[in-house]
Amino acid sequence: MNIIYLNSHDTGRCVNPYSHQARTPNLKRLAEEGVMFRQAFSAAPTCSPSRAALCTGQYPHVCGMIGLGNRGFHTTSCANHVANTLKTNGYETSTWGMMDNHMGMGCIGKDHTALGYEKFIRGRNSDDVVTYIKERHQRPFFLNVAYTLTHRIGGGFTAARQPEDEPRYLTPPAPLADTPKIREDWAHFLSDAAALDREMGKIIAAVDEAGLANDTLIIATTDHGPPFPGMKCNLTVHGCGVFLIMRGPSGFGGGRAIDGLVSQVDLFPTICDITGIEKPP
Repeated sequence: MNIIYLNSHDTGRCVNPYSHQARTPNLKRLAEEGVMFRQAFSAAPTCSPSRAALCTGQYPHVCGMIGLGNRGFHTTSCANHVANTLKTNGYETSTWGMMDNHMGMGCIGKDHTALGYEKFIRGRNSDDVVTYIKERHQRPFFLNVAYTLTHRIGGGFTAARQPEDEPRYLTPPAPLADTPKIREDWAHFLSDAAALDREMGKIIAAVDEAGLANDTLIIATTDHGPPFPGMKCNLTVHGCGVFLIMRGPSGFGGGRAIDGLVSQVDLFPTICDITGIEKPP
């Protein structure tokens, strides 16, 4: 099967159907058609360690990624990346968006091929990824689609606040205080989440339009909690709790909501199980 890994930056569980304030209909539909994990957790509340753990199936202290990749930290081996394992087993491997150097894979000074990616999709938006998905592929593909949304850029959020996200009618989630300034900041975050959903929705729609839905596992998740005090960078449910929605063959359907505890560390070995690929050591 094809595997598409959709990931965002700093979103936690602040998407619908987890948080009903968020305007994310595409992710909600993905959950209704797939499987929603209500108690999913990342391996760390910071960017590079959590992403490295997901992509290697190893905890940060095991794979060596104990700090931010853009601050000089790196993994013990780029060969541990899931893309390298899939490429070795016949997959076409491609990536778009935020480079894996920030995903904590290190390989400073090297290009994306060190991680196992054969192709880096150029372009500034999801339209280029849609084109790639609809191309004819000779092999099953693994596609990493990495968004900077909902990360703060220069202290603020990327998307302009939309009228639908009116601060007067919003309540910030715990552990944030309910004050006018925080309601305004939370409204901007929700507008970013809506923009993220629109972009992810393009990818999901492309899979359906290309007739690949029955042959493609979509994994949609984020690295850790939202960029607010008491959330991101805190080893709590607010810092490590993440949305995780999967849709595709091998039982990932039916609109189920699962309450059991799951970790992103288990995604790599799960991919091996359902594709019949031998797990690396």
